[in-house]
Amino acid sequence: MRYGPRAALAALALAAIGANPASGTPAPDNILQAHPALRFDPASRCSDVRPAGPDDEPVAVVLFQVGSTGVPSKATVKASSGAADLDAAATNCVLRLRFQPATRMGDGVAIDSWQQMAWKRARVGAATALPQPGTATASLAPPAAPAGTASAPGTAQIRVCVDAGGSLTAAPTLTHSSGDAGFDQAALQVARSGSGSYRAVGSPAAPCLQLSLRPEAP
Repeated sequence: MRYGPRAALAALALAAIGANPASGTPAPDNILQAHPALRFDPASRCSDVRPAGPDDEPVAVVLFQVGSTGVPSKATVKASSGAADLDAAATNCVLRLRFQPATRMGDGVAIDSWQQMAWKRARVGAATALPQPGTATASLAPPAAPAGTASAPGTAQIRVCVDAGGSLTAAPTLTHSSGDAGFDQAALQVARSGSGSYRAVGSPAAPCLQLSLRPEAP
């Protein structure tokens, strides 16, 4: 897997000086690409970061040991994103998850291994509050158009209800389709991934929000 220029340069620098980012780590060709275990979706457990793709920038590459049960340990930043908060959030996220362990050739027995994974900042879509009698408003910055405004073509509208801490109180629901079932499902995933990041204002009563999401222009 390739990463953005900053992460690649950082990895090359480590190799050039012969430094290992964690004590006792194997040669780079023995480090596996990590895959979170089922039921440990990073989007539902880490509000600040998401797994990075090959063209994302900046990214933090985290190296860690995965035990035979999938539990991570000894997490350290192998290639810095250049932002201390992103590096820290990526490392903390790894330790909240479980990963698919490596297996021994021949008998398939799970074994300890060193693995790595690249992380980027999470992006949460904008939202506005749906007015409810006797409840406060809530929003994500920057606010979207007021509820009731006609949706632009290709826009998916998602209803989410959150508590005073900004976490979801129920599964998000699609209130207006974008016309693309695949994008609608992606929009619902974005809404779920924002749990814990929504900002409630005023009364602690749980408000419901309207997210308006549409594909980015090419």
